[in-house]
Amino acid sequence: MGDKKIACSGSLLVPVFFAFLLYGCAQSPGERMWKTPDETSLAYYEFCKDRFDADMVFWEADLIPAKIPAGSEVNHRIRYAICKASDLNMKQENGGRKKYGEIIRKVYFGRKPVFEDQAVYEFKQGGWIVDAFIMAPNNAAPGKYQVDTIISYNGKSSMLSNTFEVKKKGEE
Repeated sequence: MGDKKIACSGSLLVPVFFAFLLYGCAQSPGERMWKTPDETSLAYYEFCKDRFDADMVFWEADLIPAKIPAGSEVNHRIRYAICKASDLNMKQENGGRKKYGEIIRKVYFGRKPVFEDQAVYEFKQGGWIVDAFIMAPNNAAPGKYQVDTIISYNGKSSMLSNTFEVKKKGEE
């Protein structure tokens, strides 16, 4: 993938522009494994023991840090875990194709939407961390922003909400 930047403007007194950055940031965007498929099956044994499909057993979303100055970015981190399915069933399921779903991020200032991103994502067995970055530009209005994260996978959708705050100019 190349750089992906998307900007939107809200109908606020001060225009707000957000860019969603997947690559090219000082930190490390992208994905990395935090539990192998076997470790995931052991960690979530009660749920995974009788499963013969790759079901998601856990997911969470977080924003790091929770308070930023305008002109900075917040790390949007998703962690998820998927049971290890039997090899035979994985080959039969979807004709052996990969398991794709969607990750949708929506940012609101008050009740006004200021940004939305929607990406097709390949969900994998094991425990994974997916980092992406949301940039609050220099002219971002100070205050609390809500980020709704929606994951659609295996015919199911669920949503989590988090907030971050853009500091007032000169605020520590």
